[in-house]
Amino acid sequence: MLERDQESSIIFFCANPRREKPGVRGEHFLGFQNPRSPGIALSLRRVIRRIITKQQGPFVLHLHLTWGLFYGVVASAGLDIPTIYTIHNTADRHQKYAGAKLLFSTFFKRVDRLVAISESDSRNSFPTWLSIPSNKITVIPNGARLFSDIKFEGAATSSAKLVVVAVGSLIHRKGFDSLIEGIGTTTDIVESATIVGEGPDREALEDQISRHSMKQVITLAGWQENIAHFYARANVAVISSRWEAFGLVAIEALSTGLPLVSAEVPGLKNVLSGCESVFWYRSGSPTELAKALERVHDARRAGTDFSKSSKNFAANFGMGAMVSKYAELYDRALVQN
Repeated sequence: MLERDQESSIIFFCANPRREKPGVRGEHFLGFQNPRSPGIALSLRRVIRRIITKQQGPFVLHLHLTWGLFYGVVASAGLDIPTIYTIHNTADRHQKYAGAKLLFSTFFKRVDRLVAISESDSRNSFPTWLSIPSNKITVIPNGARLFSDIKFEGAATSSAKLVVVAVGSLIHRKGFDSLIEGIGTTTDIVESATIVGEGPDREALEDQISRHSMKQVITLAGWQENIAHFYARANVAVISSRWEAFGLVAIEALSTGLPLVSAEVPGLKNVLSGCESVFWYRSGSPTELAKALERVHDARRAGTDFSKSSKNFAANFGMGAMVSKYAELYDRALVQN
């Protein structure tokens, strides 16, 4: 938003706040040892009022995540400012709790606009039991980092076998156990596979790799700052998630020009539908994943070039596109307020 000459402020909640760095505009750090402290709403209200006074112009409060919704709605009560809430979860987790319908309906009604990051996410996150008018919900896909200028290493592009890369946290939702099982049945066409990310399932995944005697093939690279380096050493990307709201990693991978093997789950299916470089398989099925890898292998042997279709598709999901859509939403919220 700053690049569009629009004043912006970001409010962080953290246990050990740091002072605002010189030259960084609009950062506010509120520190609470207990992230569920009622005092957060009071402090947030003071910060909001201070920002409004300083800006002396149109003001929109944009809230993220569940506790941001709760605190933001309470803190902004009576201030006569438009509020927007973006939900980032694909699973409707709220209805399993007693009193959830009343609680979330109450807070959602006090927000001017609700944003989902995909069509399927909209249906899951704002289900009919919340009784939210459809004209109150806007779908704005997340903006992804695009690696369209990446330079591939020769070994990856020239290899007759597949050099696989997968990126994500080592958690059950990402389905890396299925990926490992699937690769275990396709070692004749897979040269290597690197999983970039860290998480609580590392030990279990390492044990699985050892049981299948795959240490020479599959590498758990841990968390890495330079993701592009790993894409540059691959010739196919895989997303094995059991569910996703949007799948930023999918767009990042496609932006490099790589083909993508993807689990067919609602969030990914909605976002990636129509991309000719995506090879779908049934989520949770190592056998189907292996077949999808075989289709990529066959396509590469036939000389198929995925670069153009992958990059052209990913270009629709850059940061600029997302920022423009949010700017338009802010403008509408100000007019309607």
